[in-house]
Amino acid sequence: MKIEQQDPMMSSAMPRTATVLDSSAPNLSDDEVSQILQEVYGIEGRISLLTSERDRNYHIHARDGRDVLLKVTNAAEPREITRFQTDALLEIARADPSLPVPRIVPTLGGEAEHVARLPGQGESVVRLLTYLHGEPLHRTERSPAQRHNIARCLARLDIALAHAAAPTIPHELQWDIRNAPKLRPMMDALTDPAQHAAAEAVLDTFEQHVAPVLQSLRRQVIHNDFNPHNILVAPDDPTRVTGILDFGDMVFTPLVIDVATACAYQVAAADHPLHTVGEFIAAYHGANPLTREEFTVIFPLIQARLVTTLIITNWRARRYPANRTYILRNTGPSLAALEQIGRIGRAEAEDYFLRICDMR
Repeated sequence: MKIEQQDPMMSSAMPRTATVLDSSAPNLSDDEVSQILQEVYGIEGRISLLTSERDRNYHIHARDGRDVLLKVTNAAEPREITRFQTDALLEIARADPSLPVPRIVPTLGGEAEHVARLPGQGESVVRLLTYLHGEPLHRTERSPAQRHNIARCLARLDIALAHAAAPTIPHELQWDIRNAPKLRPMMDALTDPAQHAAAEAVLDTFEQHVAPVLQSLRRQVIHNDFNPHNILVAPDDPTRVTGILDFGDMVFTPLVIDVATACAYQVAAADHPLHTVGEFIAAYHGANPLTREEFTVIFPLIQARLVTTLIITNWRARRYPANRTYILRNTGPSLAALEQIGRIGRAEAEDYFLRICDMR
């Protein structure tokens, strides 16, 4: 295997005919991982493979006592997009150094990225990141204080990303819910008639009432996947955020999509179907105020995110059954959340959010 330095201005010569969602993750042996670590970063240590959907991630317990994360990107991901993600992490470190996000560990030559030519697999960008410790949010008991702190953390992240550069090439990601209607050809993956009908209704509403409004909303780089599997909290204090993970779904899109995406994972049983979501939005709004126009689309965007999760995860699980458990980890909660918030209408939801944020 040949290790090559990444030229940040050079795009890959490899044809990018496959989409990242439809491509298998890179396949490396422990010896190949060790070679990258030693030759590129001067590190030796114990290697632990982490579960991932598109890339290949390794937890490295270095002999010098450090814990780091080696990320090998999917070969189908264009170099410009990988560089966009790297630059965004560097911008966060500059704008808000205390945010608990992974930091880029430079190569021996001081570079943020390197390229590995994997036998029979093409070329993948390799990055080394600091390893964040904590308890995954989805394993903890939820509370109003926790929701408040998570929302404030997302608000800080969005503020830090406000001046991050957009991708240098067109970047259309299926997880960006502004593209939700384009998922219709994948809806055959929803074999349950009730789920199929519910998803179709959400997409119809999106096309009629959301898509026209999105065109006029402020845009910036966003995390786009603020879900409980990507957030770490302190084991002794589950209200304190210690880590924000997985920046692989970042996009340049309307800011409100970041809020709606996070809210899709904050739905919980309460007297009002949107009580816990409302707590989250109020805390976010207090730190990074939303506009009145953005409030008009939050609720249908939350529904669109839940439907996007159902469609994409079921579609991928059929194609990659060996990774089915990991891919479908959010399907059950998404179904329950979609049913709960579906008990109220769009206008009622908008009014509820405006009132709790003192926007009436």
